[in-house]
Amino acid sequence: MKNMIDWSRTQILRLCAITFAGIIVFSLVGCGDGFWIEGNSYFEFDGASGTITGYDDDGPKNVMLPSTLEGIRVTAIGKNAFRGKQLTGVSIPTGITTIGEGAFAENKLTSVTLIEGVITIGVSAFADNRLETVIIPNSVISIGKEAFAVNQLSGIDIPDSVISIGEDAFSGNQLTRVTIGPNKSYASNIVPNFGIAYNGDGKQAGTYTRIDSTTWTKQ
Repeated sequence: MKNMIDWSRTQILRLCAITFAGIIVFSLVGCGDGFWIEGNSYFEFDGASGTITGYDDDGPKNVMLPSTLEGIRVTAIGKNAFRGKQLTGVSIPTGITTIGEGAFAENKLTSVTLIEGVITIGVSAFADNRLETVIIPNSVISIGKEAFAVNQLSGIDIPDSVISIGEDAFSGNQLTRVTIGPNKSYASNIVPNFGIAYNGDGKQAGTYTRIDSTTWTKQ
């Protein structure tokens, strides 16, 4: 009888341990979409505006941003929120409409895909990274000054939705290809000397390639 009681107690303890482990796992990955625990978040968050305003230095360097924090929808990444955090990757969820000034600057990002719904990309938002590829969705209207400056981009596709691009938005890259829509008044500021070809060709939509250090031509 004693052996049966001991065996039962052992099984109950095992069941409790498994249940407890399951609760811990759920707390880590089941709350929201990112690497955070309710009450012990890596993120600084302004619930009134739905803006992530900062990130803990000890947080993961390949970060999945949450779509909600504290039960509130995340809609913006604030000024310098992730600046200089040594990030190697970032996943941006749906619902984000604004990426603020310097939000992801001075990291080690090699690629970024912006999800449909992003409207504004702020000044220097992704400057000083290692970006080789960037996908800009058709929802984007404004790209700030030096937003993607000093990276390793070789080509860029600018959707027709974009109506404003700040100076030197793509400067300091190795761009040899730009695909762009018609009649864009900002074109001369995209890359040095690009505007000469684009404006001289009547601001036609298409793909333009750089054939030497200063000369662009429409394909």
